[in-house]
Amino acid sequence: MKQIFISYSKKHDLKSASKLYSELLKHEKEFKPWIDQKDLLPGIKWKPEIRKAIRESDYFLALLSNNSTEGEGFRNYEINEALEVLKEFPDNKIYLIPIRLNDCTVPFEELNQLNFLDMFPKWNDGINKLLNALGTKRKTNTSDRKESSPLKIYHYRVGLVDIDTGIPNLQNIATSLNKIQDFFLFTYPQMPKLKKTTEVFEDIKNFSL
Repeated sequence: MKQIFISYSKKHDLKSASKLYSELLKHEKEFKPWIDQKDLLPGIKWKPEIRKAIRESDYFLALLSNNSTEGEGFRNYEINEALEVLKEFPDNKIYLIPIRLNDCTVPFEELNQLNFLDMFPKWNDGINKLLNALGTKRKTNTSDRKESSPLKIYHYRVGLVDIDTGIPNLQNIATSLNKIQDFFLFTYPQMPKLKKTTEVFEDIKNFSL
């Protein structure tokens, strides 16, 4: 299982980093995303532990944004550490992936030698490109997929009209009938209220005009 280190600005990009972490968790059989908010144990010396995680990771994702690239902080140490690790990889091997969350300028000259991945304007497009670089495809939930059903060709249209019995679920009846057959198209047209539309003959209500 390949470990993926996520580097980000805690002050500015925590929401995007958490979203990316959740997306990678969908591929838990292939990847183990590593992020300090989830994987640093309480009481542990965090600086050497982060350095160890960077060294042990197969991929390093550097999340960049307008605010995070202008500031200083420990994440600059993380990127510099990853750049040192990158020197150990051959030129055709992907390790450090700079990810732009918006149209920002990157202050690290070494990062400008790498092809950026933009998560804008469409986040999902960025995710698909990232997973392609990681050697896999995006997984979607069955509930997210809409299966197209074949077009039904009806032979006759039948209108269901409630004269005065007060049927409450006429729409549901028409929908159910259309699901189980494709000969009649049942509809429920809205009719104007009619007066004296039924008469009783021999104790049986009959439709009449």
